[in-house]
Amino acid sequence: MGPPLLSEARAKHPDPFRMELALVRAWTSAALRIAARLGGAMRGVVASTIDAMNAVTALVVAGGRSERVDEGLFLEGGIRLEVEAFMSAGRAESRVLAAEQLVRALRGQAIGDVVREAAPSPSAVATALAEQRLHDLTRMARYDPVGPLPVLVFLLRLRREARSLRSAIWRSAVMGGARS
Repeated sequence: MGPPLLSEARAKHPDPFRMELALVRAWTSAALRIAARLGGAMRGVVASTIDAMNAVTALVVAGGRSERVDEGLFLEGGIRLEVEAFMSAGRAESRVLAAEQLVRALRGQAIGDVVREAAPSPSAVATALAEQRLHDLTRMARYDPVGPLPVLVFLLRLRREARSLRSAIWRSAVMGGARS
């Protein structure tokens, strides 16, 4: 993942958004290769994750907060969210309108339900989608306890724990708990 990030970081004025996008693209490419090799449930897991990432990105750039809305932001490999719906949501006048468009595009899908409940905050949507993914994978792993899904469940639980610790540290620092 280093080379894509390094090329963005070496720019005269590095753009954190573009750096994040470079990392996400590198992850997506690797995840799609691995899912193709493993097959089965992994293909659906990766595709669903890509759809979730695209939904969050559309919310981030919606509402005129970014002039960077273009098809280059869309990650290929998802199965539910089409590029047209992504572009429309990303160009919406507000995050609320973007969320409504995403919910329509993802009607009947767990991702759409999560977006409806957690929107319009991209951070809240990302966290809720991560929890939904953990719940779904935990259920799926019960049917294939020696496959790759239990490992993914472990990693997602570890990620959730790290996110909680970071949040606690930031709360402590902001509330005056950190002293020099």
